[in-house]
Amino acid sequence: MVADDRLERERIDARNALEEYVYHFRDLLETSLKEYVLDNDRNSYLATLSNQEAWLYEDGADEMRQVYIQRLDELKVRHVQIGCKVCSSMKLIFSLHLTIENWRTCERAAERVRGESSCHGQFECRNFKNA
Repeated sequence: MVADDRLERERIDARNALEEYVYHFRDLLETSLKEYVLDNDRNSYLATLSNQEAWLYEDGADEMRQVYIQRLDELKVRHVQIGCKVCSSMKLIFSLHLTIENWRTCERAAERVRGESSCHGQFECRNFKNA
């Protein structure tokens, strides 16, 4: 009987893990990751999550533990695929941000040099005169 209780608890834990994953990742896609995931990818994955949720409350309500684990693993594979796309988008955005910040830093340095009467040998002032 103790073994049966343990198996049932493990089955319920696996089911809850799948359910929690569905809710958590749906929330991420609709909030903090929204701007980094293409609409088609996000909508496709949200549909997959909704299908998993519907399955959990209908046909999957009393499945074996291994079935829940397998479905969770399948979702995680899709998550990794989306994660790779998100990382690529974030790297591009970060790279553009750094480029803009570097440009601004150079502009501020140029403004300082333009305002100085002497560059003290640090810059060739003629490059900045009348610029």
